[in-house]
Amino acid sequence: MSSNLALSLPAEEAKPVELQLLGGFRLRIHGIDAPSLPKPVQLLIAQLAIAGKSGVSRDVLAASVWPDAAPDRARFYLRRALTQLRTALGSERDLLMTSTDRHLALNLPEDACDLFEFRRLLKHGDHAAAIDAYHGSFLLGLEADWVGGERLVLREEMMTCLERFATRAEAEGDLAAALVTNRRAISEDP
Repeated sequence: MSSNLALSLPAEEAKPVELQLLGGFRLRIHGIDAPSLPKPVQLLIAQLAIAGKSGVSRDVLAASVWPDAAPDRARFYLRRALTQLRTALGSERDLLMTSTDRHLALNLPEDACDLFEFRRLLKHGDHAAAIDAYHGSFLLGLEADWVGGERLVLREEMMTCLERFATRAEAEGDLAAALVTNRRAISEDP
């Protein structure tokens, strides 16, 4: 008597939250893509992620995400966007923290965001891994005054990383790696 036994391998447990800010916006909760979020909510999430645990005041967030709106209207939009953010975070909604001094913070783990990973790799001098982690321009497809500034800073960090990697590859005699890296640098430079 033979029986078909279905073997199941333990699935790799998904991270509670994964936030992609390089090469476009993507939010995953426990391995599942969050529902499509309006661009202002994406900007809000990105700004909170970058600010880290120190957070950002509600007034600064409202003014930076809705710069053309009157302050009262921008604060209304912010409240609505926060509701959408909490809904998107689902069981992880406690990561969004509010304080009594009207500050908001998104308390993401260090491994939750590709931007954090890129900068961590740069800090440790792991240029090859940093190059792999850089999936494209910061918040590709989204525009805001502060986004353009952050995009330029990140592009410069990436260009420096590419330059250092190519220089080291050439010094070690790996001319093919140096050539590929220099071509990538040319394609990244606007």
